[in-house]
Amino acid sequence: MQIQETRQDDVLVVGVQGRLESAYSAEFENRLLKLIDGGERRMCIDCGELTYLNSTALRAFLVVAKRMGAVGGKMVISDLCAQTRKVFEVIGFTKIMTLVSTREEGLQHLAGATAVS
Repeated sequence: MQIQETRQDDVLVVGVQGRLESAYSAEFENRLLKLIDGGERRMCIDCGELTYLNSTALRAFLVVAKRMGAVGGKMVISDLCAQTRKVFEVIGFTKIMTLVSTREEGLQHLAGATAVS
């Protein structure tokens, strides 16, 4: 698993590449929580190059989404493959997370978002 961070205006884009499984889920979760605790309030998690995730990764997404919501921030998840998107929908994550088809759509969604400081 690799994580790349880039900034587009006031949105942090976090690109996740490879396999997000038990061995890496805690690293992923901790890194994103540190970003949020460090003041990030608008985040797009780009999963376009994510090839696999398991239940520990799903838990990490949930923890990060809840923390972002608790601080009044906004987060979107973009570019999920159809199968992974279906898993997010079936387990009800779409009720607490915003899923978008592309990074560009995520950036547009976040551009109109107002984060609470």
